[in-house]
Amino acid sequence: GKQLEVEKAGLMEQGEMLRGRLDEVTRDVEECQREAEAADVERKGLREQVASLTAEVAQVASLTADVAALRESLAAAEGEVARVSLEVAAMEEAGKRAAAEH
Repeated sequence: GKQLEVEKAGLMEQGEMLRGRLDEVTRDVEECQREAEAADVERKGLREQVASLTAEVAQVASLTADVAALRESLAAAEGEVARVSLEVAAMEEAGKRAAAEH
């Protein structure tokens, strides 16, 4: 009987150890799940950041194109102003000549 009692006590002790180990493993698994969820949230956040930056880059590219177009328009307008100024100067010159002749 004594032998059986000792074996039973040993088995109960092993059972307690295994239960303790199971609790540890369960906690580890839960911690891993929490970390995985946090990583998912972080990854989602990074994806959103990338999407936002991509949109910003596209916006900057669009604005750069707008600025280039405005510069071209400005250059064309300046060219037109220069041309008209030359015409006006030529007309004034012709006017002075005509006045001098009379």
